[in-house]
Amino acid sequence: MRGFRIAELNLYIDNGELPTRYSLPACYRDFMLPELAETDRLGIVTGSRGSKIVDTLLLKVVNRIPPVEHGQGNPLFYGANWELWLDTHGRYIFVAPQEAPAYRIVIDADFSYGEIIGDFSSPAGAALFPLQNLGIRIFINWLANGGDVVVHASGASIHGKGYFFAGESGAGKSTLISALAEQPGMVVLGEDQVIIRYIHGQFWLFGTPWHTNPSLCSPLGVPLHKGFFLDRNKEARAAALSPLEGVSCLFQTAFIPFYRPAAVERILDRFSLLADQTPFYSLSYVLGTDVLDLILNPR
Repeated sequence: MRGFRIAELNLYIDNGELPTRYSLPACYRDFMLPELAETDRLGIVTGSRGSKIVDTLLLKVVNRIPPVEHGQGNPLFYGANWELWLDTHGRYIFVAPQEAPAYRIVIDADFSYGEIIGDFSSPAGAALFPLQNLGIRIFINWLANGGDVVVHASGASIHGKGYFFAGESGAGKSTLISALAEQPGMVVLGEDQVIIRYIHGQFWLFGTPWHTNPSLCSPLGVPLHKGFFLDRNKEARAAALSPLEGVSCLFQTAFIPFYRPAAVERILDRFSLLADQTPFYSLSYVLGTDVLDLILNPR
């Protein structure tokens, strides 16, 4: 049984009775946990690591064609590539209607157990990674149970301290992180998404596997030190933002499940605390210049 560890959360996928092993995206490989034997399945213990959130989710693959209806549930979110429903038992149903073969992931409200239901014995299903594009959606909602978030930003550990770089598409997040990757003492956590969690009274920045380049992501987590919001339309400088300005910018770039009001309230409370503990900056730089000096010594 394979497992992954992302931002101190453990997700195991039990293949059940399927004879084949699923395909594994390259960016997930560094996030893998030691493989568990089937006899160890009941030994998985869920709990918390300094936050109010279950830290281990077990998903069992069920090889059957999923029903058309969603358990007489209520729709929470409709999107072009995915949907989220809440069934009559309070479980979340993640659906990817465009995937072939059709499948869904049903997960308990506390994110401790769930099932991946689909026709995985078909030729298309045999090569399918069971999470597909729903992986990030699951983690967004799982993290939200504790007020934590996935952020659309690049991120790095620089000498053991966490820095994130957020901005609109085209602002230069990937370009910046690629330029910084060659610097000594630098570990790229992610080129496009990172996770911010509050653990043991401190904010941490974690890498994620939801990227296309395996060399630009890492499972590492480090204490969050500074947050930057990119602005390519100004002169080269790093200008301090007020806590309110910083939180407002973060709110626009974080993946927030607005379809879950209670989770949004927890995230807003967490953002208020984040603003008190983390300095935010607006960063403008010129390609080819020493942007690292600006990041380490904002002015």
